[in-house]
Amino acid sequence: MDKTTINLYRGDDEECIVRLFEKQLDKSLKPFDLSDMARFDLWATVRNKSVLTLSSTTGEIEVVDAPGGVLKITFSHSLTKDATWSQADYDLQAVSNKGRVKTPIQGGRINLKFDVTPDMTEARNG
Repeated sequence: MDKTTINLYRGDDEECIVRLFEKQLDKSLKPFDLSDMARFDLWATVRNKSVLTLSSTTGEIEVVDAPGGVLKITFSHSLTKDATWSQADYDLQAVSNKGRVKTPIQGGRINLKFDVTPDMTEARNG
């Protein structure tokens, strides 16, 4: 697994801290400054069908440290509780205040491990 892989457990609430970097001309890395970013969107697909969408506009993606390039991504249990897929491809796109688009994570993967315990809220209500 590489640094763009996210591991989730189906039906769980998960938070993921992501640190973004930009490659410099001399091949060194520096934190991707998020200070000028208006929004972030993460889309995950399975066979070209969208299975997850998260955004800073709806609160699932939050800037923790703008100059340091740090985001917090929150996966609500409701996003995966009925999922039947085990792997999805994703990317993370940033849109600046001037409308410029940058995709700092390309070709990411989400691994979803299936749960064993049934959703007890539904079992109690059923």
